This record gives sequence, C-alpha cells and structure tokens, in this order.
Amino acid sequence: MLTRIVIVVVAMCLLGTCELQAQEPPRDSELEYPECACQADGLVVSRSDYHEKLQGFWLGQCIANWTGLRTEGLKKTAPFFMDKAWGTNQGRKKQKIEFVLVEERGVWGADDDTDNVPLSIRPTEKSRVFNMVPGLEAIPIIARLVPQPGTQQPVESIQCCISVLNQSGSDVSTATDSVRPPAGRLAIVADGNSPDPDDIGATAMMLGLLHASKLKHRLVHLSHSCDLKPSARISAANELRRQKVLNEVCNYGITKYGPFPNLAGYFNCRTDQEAAVDDLRAAINESSDSDPLWIIEAGEPDIIGYALQAADADKRKHVHVVSHHPANDNAGDFFSWQEILDFGVTEHQIGDQNVGLKTAIPPWDWAKEHADERINWIWDQLAYAERDEVVKFQKGHFDCSDAGMVYWWITGADQGGNKHATPSDLKVILSDRKINE
Repeated sequence: MLTRIVIVVVAMCLLGTCELQAQEPPRDSELEYPECACQADGLVVSRSDYHEKLQGFWLGQCIANWTGLRTEGLKKTAPFFMDKAWGTNQGRKKQKIEFVLVEERGVWGADDDTDNVPLSIRPTEKSRVFNMVPGLEAIPIIARLVPQPGTQQPVESIQCCISVLNQSGSDVSTATDSVRPPAGRLAIVADGNSPDPDDIGATAMMLGLLHASKLKHRLVHLSHSCDLKPSARISAANELRRQKVLNEVCNYGITKYGPFPNLAGYFNCRTDQEAAVDDLRAAINESSDSDPLWIIEAGEPDIIGYALQAADADKRKHVHVVSHHPANDNAGDFFSWQEILDFGVTEHQIGDQNVGLKTAIPPWDWAKEHADERINWIWDQLAYAERDEVVKFQKGHFDCSDAGMVYWWITGADQGGNKHATPSDLKVILSDRKINE
C-alpha cells in the first residue's frame, strides 16, 4: 500500500541566513504543527535541535560537494588522488585541493548534487528527480509520514507531493527558472546513420527545446550522419534511408521551429563532410573566453576532431565538448577520444542519458496528444525510430537520450544543469514555455 509523504520545502532556512545557535525556529503559517503523542519507547526531538541538525546536515553536504568539485572527473583510472595530494595544486585549473568554504552568512552556489530531491521513491530506485529552484540550494526538507486511512499494511512504495514555496509563500514556476544556459553558442553533431536510430527523435527534440527555451539564436552548427564509416550492422540501403530521414527532420525542424538566425543550414556529414567540418571550424574560430562554443557530441567524434584540427590553435581552449556515453567517445574511425581532449578542449561527461530518456512509449503520450502539431511531430520521429528495426534494442522504446545533453546545457550546464532529464522534464520546457509563432 502507499504511504503518503507531504514534503513542504520552505525558503526560511537558507544556509548562511540563519543564526547557528539552537534557538526556537520561527513557525510557518503554511505548515501544521500537530501535538505529538509519543509511545513509551519513542524519542522526542525538539524543533530547535532538529532545526540545528538540518543546518549541520546541509552545511556538511555543501562543504563536501564543493570541495569534491575541485577534483571531480580528473582521475578516472588509477593512480587516483591519495592523502598526499591534499594541499597540492592538482585540482581543476590548478586549484588547491582543500576544504571549500563560504564566509559566514554567505550563500552556497547551486549544483545538481545539492539542489535535487527525490519526487518518487521506490524500494530499489529513484524513479524521478525534481530540480529545486536555482538559488534555494540549501533549504532543509520537512517531511511528515501519513499512512493511508484504514490501512496497516507494509509500505511497498512512497508517493510524494511537493510544494515549492518562495520566501513570500507563493508557488514558484519551475519552467521559468529551469532555463539558465551558460554564456556562449551551441553546436550539435549527431549521427543517426549508425545502427542506432535514436538521433532521429533526438534531433527533433533538440530543435524543439531550443525553440521553446528562446535559445534559437545560440545554435550555430547542426550536422547529422557523422558516422563516416558505417558498420556492417546497417546495410547500405538502410544507411541511405537514414540520411534521407535525417535531412527531412532537420529541414522540417528548422522550418517549423525557426528561424535559427545564426545557423547557416544543416549538413549531412556523409555527403557534405568538407562543408560540415568547415562550418564547425568557423564556429570554433569565433570563440572567446566570453563567447565559448559548446559542442554536443551526439555521435562519433570524427567531425569534431577534423574541425578542431583545422581551427586556430589559440581558439580551441574556448571549446567545450559535451558527452554522455563512451559508445560515442570510443567510436571514432579517425580520432580517438583522447586525441579530441588533447586539442585542449574542456570535457563535460554528464552521465548516461538513456537512464531517463530511453523509456517505454506511454510516458510520451503527452506529446502525441499535444495541441501543438510540432510536438506531435516530435512524437512521430520517436515512433519512427522505434519502428526502424535495424537494431532490436529500440523496439518498444522511445529514445531521445542525446537531447539530454542539450537539456543539461539549457538548464545550467556545468553550473547546476540537470543531468537526470525525463520525459516529464522535457514536457515542462516544450509545453509550459512554448512560443506560438
């Protein structure tokens, strides 16, 4: 049976704005404070003690998180950092490996490891993650367990209701606050002509997300079919069919979701490799510290490698390459992933987006039934890929996993972007913030 948890997240205890003494916390008019009838073997905890312990919990979490960020991702294989590395300048950008603190009454920055709470918890999995509002990253959570009326059966799952309040007590719009991209421009290099057809739906989704988040002007490069030497797992006829479908997806998406004012067009890397490389090279050469280029690696890395090789050496340091899976990184026929990194780019590994964005079909029903025909069209592309049948592992699944990288970029990138996107998250951007043009 279900046990209901009512979780009210209240912005009254921002870390750094509360006194650290164990004083009685102020009562919130939005909350109920029932009398406690404690059992003989029960434990009574005062509100002030609980309030203080919550502060300590979040303080420890924030210190550990921001201290760890100085070395995150630097040592993926042995030898790893050991005790002797503490106090040295071996962190990111030669930062000192030491405790990271803020001044008294300071505010901790937002980050995906400290501003997410679970929406629905099952015995063996977190089935959904809800992004807290940016800036409210150190808010204690007050939870109350309420058994289902008339039931005494063991809990099989937990269903959560969440209310997010700002300091005045009014509801906060997560759709608005989730759009906070970093500085710079965006380039998308996708495959889709390789055995996996997922980029058919992912490309459609990425164009829709950029439109709905009002970031169309940031896209400066779009190419597909970047698998330059398709494997024997896909026939020549099917590979040509995929190229044609991806051309149609790019053409329709740009037409219906456009204009994309800084996009010269789209490129089929199999038929226009030189033009695709030259366009991406030009985007790299326009990069600077204040206007970097973020490349979404939604396929093999070879086109990216050729463009970096041809670009001005002093511009490469202003390039960020975003990846979510080694299946792309390690699939290059002409460039290894290490060779890409050796150009001096900044690497962002955001974790496997298949976890949240390769799902059964029903979680996408909202797109099929949506009033906006362009969102219906996205559903159609997901459905086309599911029926493709070149590979069997997509049967019964809708997969736009590569679009998770664009969603991460839209929602903050390396400054707290959401690495755990789900169909419901994409719905918020596409539906709640869509532009009727």
